[in-house]
Amino acid sequence: MVNTMKKSANLVSFIIGIMFFLVLFFTSFEWVAFNESYYNWHYETYNIMEKTEINQTELMEVTHEMFDFLKGKRDDFIIEAHIAGEYQEIFNEREKLHMDDVQELFVMGYKIRNYSLLGLMILMVFFYIYFKKYFINLLLWLQYIVIGAIGSFSTVGIIVATNFNYFFTLFHEIFFDNDLWILNPNTDVLINIVPLNFFINITLLIGAVFFINGVISIVVIRFIKRRIT
Repeated sequence: MVNTMKKSANLVSFIIGIMFFLVLFFTSFEWVAFNESYYNWHYETYNIMEKTEINQTELMEVTHEMFDFLKGKRDDFIIEAHIAGEYQEIFNEREKLHMDDVQELFVMGYKIRNYSLLGLMILMVFFYIYFKKYFINLLLWLQYIVIGAIGSFSTVGIIVATNFNYFFTLFHEIFFDNDLWILNPNTDVLINIVPLNFFINITLLIGAVFFINGVISIVVIRFIKRRIT
């Protein structure tokens, strides 16, 4: 009976750990993906205003509208701004169709994070009620999963960094069932706003934020562990 209960507690602990990881990852992703300071830095560093012929003030307004679209707060990707002094719609049909696909991925990510957070809270209450004496085991599971995730992400990050363009292409081939993501900088404004350097830097930043959040989580878990033992 004791062994069965312990196995059940370990299983619930593992599920809690996975949900904790998903919340940690998608929250880290969100913090970076919608960080206004990063976009300001990117636009200034890579002369995006010159490449798009959109001034910085309007470019940030466009960025906020892109944020709203990716968050599901607006249904269309019809965005207008002054390009070389002429007020016009920025994105063509191909770009809008691609961003519809991107929005689906973001909405899916939100759902995974939110459902994981809800499941995490429910299972934590369940664990406290039925497996309270195995709480130390739960903390160990959380710690191991976060450490494992940091190690795995670091390894994957090093591998991806060796040939980012290849893995960037592979990612799109896996998650998109069309070639709408292949844009032309001569005709498509979107690729000039977020060129390859944008994705290289944002990937590194997401990895860094996830690492920091992971380390903070481990420190907090160890602190709680020491307090209750």
